[in-house]
Amino acid sequence: MIEKYQYIPIIKTTDAELRGYEELDGSVKDGVLPLFELTKSRKSKYNVEATVHKRIDSLKDIVGDHRPFILDITSHEDLANDEIYEFGDEINGFDNWCSFVESFRADLKLIPVIHMLPPEEHLDHEIKSQIERLAANFEYLAFRYTPFDFVDDGYMTTKDLVNEFTHYIELIKGSFDIEKLILVIDGQYIEKSLFNSKVSVIKELLSIFESNRQPCRTSITTSSFPSYVKGHEDDCYDDYGTLTILEKRFFRTICNEAKMNSIIYGDYASIHPVRKIQGGGNWVPRIDFPLSESIIYKRFRRDDGGYVRCGEKMAVETKFLSNPNPCWGEEQIKLASKGKPQGKSPSFWISVRLNLFISRLFLDGELPICHVK
Repeated sequence: MIEKYQYIPIIKTTDAELRGYEELDGSVKDGVLPLFELTKSRKSKYNVEATVHKRIDSLKDIVGDHRPFILDITSHEDLANDEIYEFGDEINGFDNWCSFVESFRADLKLIPVIHMLPPEEHLDHEIKSQIERLAANFEYLAFRYTPFDFVDDGYMTTKDLVNEFTHYIELIKGSFDIEKLILVIDGQYIEKSLFNSKVSVIKELLSIFESNRQPCRTSITTSSFPSYVKGHEDDCYDDYGTLTILEKRFFRTICNEAKMNSIIYGDYASIHPVRKIQGGGNWVPRIDFPLSESIIYKRFRRDDGGYVRCGEKMAVETKFLSNPNPCWGEEQIKLASKGKPQGKSPSFWISVRLNLFISRLFLDGELPICHVK
């Protein structure tokens, strides 16, 4: 079942990202193994607690009961609530998390993520108990490792990371068939200045495996989409610009330099890894159009035409016309260009960008595959 997948995007269960995924063509969804990062739901009169069960209900509707997906929890405070924090509680072998995912086992092809704790906390018995319980109830498990949470602030060296990573892999191997594990090494945000250093760290992590074929399915995920576009690169101006896509280049570099031939491509589907709930009214309308190696954008303030003008400018852009991407996202740009934007908030156009980005990967030859001679 899992062997056919060559793409693992990390998608938060916010309204924006789920909408973009929901509108993907069915044939595209069939080729994607998403890692959904569970976030709190939107508060409403009938959902005062913003329960995550509403997000699971959404996943049931848009993924269906026949497509597998990986489920993790968000670590971002703005997108979490007490319910999500409780899933990370290690008491009784992460009982809250295990009970939660087990309750959906019959309805969804869910692959739960194994939660870990720092080795220095000496709670391996809780982790082992969790793994054994999940292994008894699920055919596949996933482990998402985020090495750069502590490297970037100087808290851990690369050697420290390799030791920690090795410890976690050995813990899993002691209680679970490693060939049924999906390992996601999350490189998080990458930019040109961080490119080589992050490649080096991930190569060191992968070096713990004895041969060029890992014993488990392994994905490297990154995002190069910035938190702000204006001024991000030399070609990023106030009303238009071009953003370089680094994810595929990063993946190919890992494949070639680490000489691994069973790595699966992953990314954040053109979303910045740190997502905050949109607030305030200072945003500027912007429409993005992903190409193979870059993303072009048009950006106009609300008193200067807003999304309609963005759509009009994009619709006559040479790169838009010469790189068709027939999908829901492209149709939204065309509607905006005709004065009929279906959404007038950044959230909606995040959905459009995600939809376009993933759809383009499934055009002929766009999805990077790891081939090592």
